[in-house]
Amino acid sequence: MIRSIVYFLIVLPFLLLPLLSVALTPDDSPLLYSAQSWVREGEYQKAADAFEKVLEINPRDALSWVFLAQAHAGLGDQLSALNCLEFSVECGTPDSARVMGVEEFEPLLDNERFQALTAKMAEQQRNRPKRIYLPQTRMTWCEVEFPDGYDESSDKTWPLVLYLHGGGRDMDHGREIAEKIGYDAAINVFTDGPYPETRVAGQYRFLPGRFADPDVDKRATELSAGWFGEVARSVMHELPIDPDRVAIIGFSQGAAWTWAAAMEAADVFCCAAPLSGWIPSSHNDSTHVACLADNGVSLFVATGETDRYFTPERVGGYVDLARSATVQVEFRTFDADHELTDEYAAAVGEWLHTQLD
Repeated sequence: MIRSIVYFLIVLPFLLLPLLSVALTPDDSPLLYSAQSWVREGEYQKAADAFEKVLEINPRDALSWVFLAQAHAGLGDQLSALNCLEFSVECGTPDSARVMGVEEFEPLLDNERFQALTAKMAEQQRNRPKRIYLPQTRMTWCEVEFPDGYDESSDKTWPLVLYLHGGGRDMDHGREIAEKIGYDAAINVFTDGPYPETRVAGQYRFLPGRFADPDVDKRATELSAGWFGEVARSVMHELPIDPDRVAIIGFSQGAAWTWAAAMEAADVFCCAAPLSGWIPSSHNDSTHVACLADNGVSLFVATGETDRYFTPERVGGYVDLARSATVQVEFRTFDADHELTDEYAAAVGEWLHTQLD
């Protein structure tokens, strides 16, 4: 069973990460900053009172629970400190190493409950989705999942697979796709909507091919399609990925992004599977498709035989274009509408094994 790993932020120190996600209004934020300052200054009672208010606003803020535990420990209330640490674990604690290094927690180091909690924190630290900074979109994130057998201390490298969800969906749809396909020997990345934004023609959530003017469509896609290549490069920089085994898979609108991203970042992906989708008009030409052949990117292209949006004839036209550019393509149709049936997903999984194993 694939295990999730926690969020990290490349461009900011890890301790700042929870501050980015705390559900506070601008009027409330100074309270949070003051509370943290009071802990550092030893004003434990003031800090405890402030963090109680902070946690009324956002009771799922793991780091604030740690700070409250620190304040209680500073006041000599070890039981309350342990209770707060337990809440932090339930919320997804930030970092066991940070907790172990807090001066106020030193009297608890030999406490069995404290040791058990920090052990849980360490386990969470090994298994959490990571936040990744991408310059092209200022700041965004994706979720990374490790396969069974992953060991960060090992020299083993792994395949990487990016899963792109359909339009109007979120990364849970990407997970559904991955679970159906059933390829469990890779590090998986799930991106979340909205897809990369551009400001072309006042549009903020760009869908490939949505602009009637091909030139506008082309400029918009050029601004954003390579985003997925940046996702892959960022993950490859941080994790032990085999650079020769990086795949991208998308369904429906995710398929459009898969086509475009594979062309824009053909040096990153060894294979791509655009499922039940289309080539954006800005990339639907022999020049763009030739990038796939030039970089040896192989394709699995498929759709449902009764797909109401992307008929076999329409998708077959994209396949013909790719094959005319000498791209290696496996083209399949399945007894399905606009959906990923079990048979359809199993075929994708079999193809993925041939590409990444």
